[in-house]
Amino acid sequence: MTDPLADLARTWAEQPTEEETGLMAAPSTTIASEMLSAYKKDRRRLIWLSFQEGIPAIAVAAFIWFVIAPEAELTWLALLCGVVPLAVVGYGIGSSIAQERRASQWGNSTRDVIARRLDQVEHRAAIYRNTLW
Repeated sequence: MTDPLADLARTWAEQPTEEETGLMAAPSTTIASEMLSAYKKDRRRLIWLSFQEGIPAIAVAAFIWFVIAPEAELTWLALLCGVVPLAVVGYGIGSSIAQERRASQWGNSTRDVIARRLDQVEHRAAIYRNTLW
């Protein structure tokens, strides 16, 4: 019976060196800075998505309030219908803020940051699935 660690050590030793392949390992500071910039870019993207969702909601609410409500028989009902798109956007923004607050309670390891971001993306996908636009 062979030792699995010996097999692993032999396989590791058979790998070509950095000089042989021409590939050099990136320093950990470069990897960390790239991950941080990717994290910030993703966070800005999620904020921009929330902003983009708010613009149509404001447009729909304004249309209902200023075009439909003055001519409606039940003005109060039309005004109330104008609040619904704003409430949906408010819920989306509120849930994003809650996700960020919940995320700040996690650790600071790379695995935790990636898991937190995945959780936020999955939460946003669940909101999209449950919202009829």
